[in-house]
Amino acid sequence: MLIKDDDGKLLMLIKGASELILETCDSLIDMKSGKISKIGEAEKEEIKKNIEKFASMSLRTIGIGYATGVNYDKTKKDANGVLECESRGITFIGILGIMDVIRPEVPKAVEDCRIAGIEVKMVTGDNKITARAIAKTCGIITTEETGEFAEY
Repeated sequence: MLIKDDDGKLLMLIKGASELILETCDSLIDMKSGKISKIGEAEKEEIKKNIEKFASMSLRTIGIGYATGVNYDKTKKDANGVLECESRGITFIGILGIMDVIRPEVPKAVEDCRIAGIEVKMVTGDNKITARAIAKTCGIITTEETGEFAEY
């Protein structure tokens, strides 16, 4: 999202997969003090640990950040097709954790399928850790199952 202030300067707000947003950030804001500081490897590792913690709780994580004074040029993209202004120089704001509540009837439906000999598969775009936690909650995998998820 782009917001233009009264002086014509652009503020870009960005959100997306928390791991990807984090990689674009070179600074972070302390939401209590408003102070912006450089983000180092130690801070990035701590944020990654929190992303994993949220994901293990079946939370989908969304990273949020911003940049000011952006040169928003739709023609300048990196090798992955991402706008250059969205690929670097972002200030990290934080992580949001969102949970899609599992309908109460889902675990029983999964169990009924197993009893009937039907192998249940889950297709998702979630982070692997989130997907595994949701699959356990639904009964698609058990705590003993540790197999890798297929990626497409």
